[in-house]
Amino acid sequence: MRINHNIAALSLFYEQKNVETEQSGALERISSGLKINSAKDGPSALEKSEKMRMQIRGMQMAARNVQDGVSMFQTAEGGMNNVSEMLERMRDLVLESGDSSKTDSDKKNIQLEIDQIKKGIDDITKNTNFNGKPLIASDEESEITIGNNVGDKVKFSFYDLSSASLGQKDASGKVTNSINDLNLETNSLNQNLDTIDTALSTVLDARAQYGAIENRFNDTYNDLNTSVEGVQQAESDIRDSDVAEEMITYTKTGVLMQAGDAMLAQANQFPRDILNILSNVK
Repeated sequence: MRINHNIAALSLFYEQKNVETEQSGALERISSGLKINSAKDGPSALEKSEKMRMQIRGMQMAARNVQDGVSMFQTAEGGMNNVSEMLERMRDLVLESGDSSKTDSDKKNIQLEIDQIKKGIDDITKNTNFNGKPLIASDEESEITIGNNVGDKVKFSFYDLSSASLGQKDASGKVTNSINDLNLETNSLNQNLDTIDTALSTVLDARAQYGAIENRFNDTYNDLNTSVEGVQQAESDIRDSDVAEEMITYTKTGVLMQAGDAMLAQANQFPRDILNILSNVK
């Protein structure tokens, strides 16, 4: 038994501090739901977790880009469908004009409707846009980011489906006879039909290209969502706390704290015992 140093009490005190720190950590992990609340809780795990979070955010943004791309191509599809229907109507009118029973006045009225269809096609191509970007009124190239990494892009070309661009072209791609040149008086029936059929083929090719890209984007969107789910699961395993495990730790440390308090009280009794002994010395 010593008077200057109560070694037993000091040992219990330091042990109590360790238990209290462990209990405080368990309580923090329970209240936050996170196993890693700061870098000191696991430097390498924190770095890995932050990289995963960055990857998740990147894929989520790419998924939104892909969704916008799908919406854009759906908008373009609606405009191209209208152009197809108008060209088909124009073709019907050209065939109707081939009826020998039609008078010059009848053909003139047919030509008037054809001219209005030409203007209608230009109205559609001009007004079919997405967020102010024309979709079927120019032939410029564009691209959309569809992934989290550098180079994850899809490049594609827009199509110019205006009346001046639809029709027969030469080897260099220059339009030689567009639907704007369609005339029942100056052109033969076959010439007019060839022009319309070529224009229809161009529109259908554009619809096929846009449709293929739209399907690709739908697949990419589903794949991105699956990837986000997988990375989130991995990030959760690294960073999220197991509440059941932490509750066990919190309960265990609570019992140890109570037991330590009781033992500390006993250890602090030693100096009093010495005092009692000394008080009996005469």
